[in-house]
Amino acid sequence: NGNEGNEEVENMPSFELLQTRNTARLDGTYKDDLSGDQAWKGRKSKGMERLPADATECVHVLRFSLISKLDCTKLNLNDAGCLPFEQGLSKGVARNTLETLFLWKNGIGVEGMKCIAKPIAALPRLQQLNFFRNRLGDEGSAMLCKQLSLGVCAPNLHTLWLSDNNIHTFPDDVLKIPGLVRLFLSANKIKRIPQELGLLEKLTLVDADHNPIAGLPEEVYYRGMTRLPGPRWDVLRPIFRNQMGLDLPDDDATPR
Repeated sequence: NGNEGNEEVENMPSFELLQTRNTARLDGTYKDDLSGDQAWKGRKSKGMERLPADATECVHVLRFSLISKLDCTKLNLNDAGCLPFEQGLSKGVARNTLETLFLWKNGIGVEGMKCIAKPIAALPRLQQLNFFRNRLGDEGSAMLCKQLSLGVCAPNLHTLWLSDNNIHTFPDDVLKIPGLVRLFLSANKIKRIPQELGLLEKLTLVDADHNPIAGLPEEVYYRGMTRLPGPRWDVLRPIFRNQMGLDLPDDDATPR
């Protein structure tokens, strides 16, 4: 009955890391019927669980395992696979425990983002989100960042990867994610970084390498190189803040 299913879920181990790979399988049992109470189970191997590269089994993990980290790299979700993944995010017990989610190299585009952006943003403990090398484009990245800025994850999210997603326009809603510490935007086609990015007090790293960014002073680049690597955030941030008329006393300055 329903109570027995709940008891089984409560008794499951709280896995620290579940990693998905095309080349590895994890010995274990699971049930193809997602409505069943049988939870996906597995044995640890050198401290790391590995899932078969199958979206259905990944949904089982989200639904029945109290995990903090889930690596779905190269799962080949594409847009069609985002619908069952959304069900796992929305209905699974992992929604209350997940802190790190890697979805890089999955071919996810705008249609997929329509399914998963909002449930991802609704993860209250989410701290790291990796969408490296998907097909988000301007529309998909803007959709994701808007939901992240509105979701309960916003205060805790500190690392966001959007590299290699064919992004031309900086997603402005990034500016509304107050807890952001590291932002990865490399290998896109971004031509402008808004100076308002300097207002994010916790932001210490912006990786914008391999972008055709224009209008920045030469001193923000390593060795005078204007594209490879990209601008240094530790130099660019105070320039942005000065341009906005913000007071930036150095560490030794006496407060006024």
